[in-house]
Amino acid sequence: MNVTTETKGILKSTAVNVLCPEFDDRFQKWLAAVLGFNPENVVPNYKELATSYSTDGTNYAFFEFNSVTFEGTPCTEAEDDETETQRYDATTKCRITLVGEQSRERALFLHDVIFYSQNVYELEEIGLGPSDAEIIQIGTIQEGTRRTTTATVDITFAYIYKRIWEVKRIKEAPVEIISNP
Repeated sequence: MNVTTETKGILKSTAVNVLCPEFDDRFQKWLAAVLGFNPENVVPNYKELATSYSTDGTNYAFFEFNSVTFEGTPCTEAEDDETETQRYDATTKCRITLVGEQSRERALFLHDVIFYSQNVYELEEIGLGPSDAEIIQIGTIQEGTRRTTTATVDITFAYIYKRIWEVKRIKEAPVEIISNP
């Protein structure tokens, strides 16, 4: 299949390993397992929390993928008469904020996991290749009369995702009729 501007039909794409809620769920599961945290206490930053974290000794991890830098142009990985699979190479950064009594210890452990590429098979399955980790902040926060330890880790990943492009003939494409009253 050679997709050009002259190809008749509607361009359809199926994405693999894009930064979406399912991707975050898989990353959340990995992060909770590596840190030894309760999965409910490992939360993407964009999700609204029912309550703020407590300072009762519970450990929390908040994460967000906050940048993507594309490298080169996409390359065609596979092609047949119906579809074309393009691979996109990029670098992405993830900021993880740890809160709780074990935050400093867990930040150092997370750094070492990435540095030595240990326990990263699940990451590689979703297109993330550990590249670098940096502990950018260790501190405390005050809530009421308690102080809680925090640590922030930035992780850089080589990131690969794919798109399977397909042209659907205009006859087969879904039709939507919009009528103006």
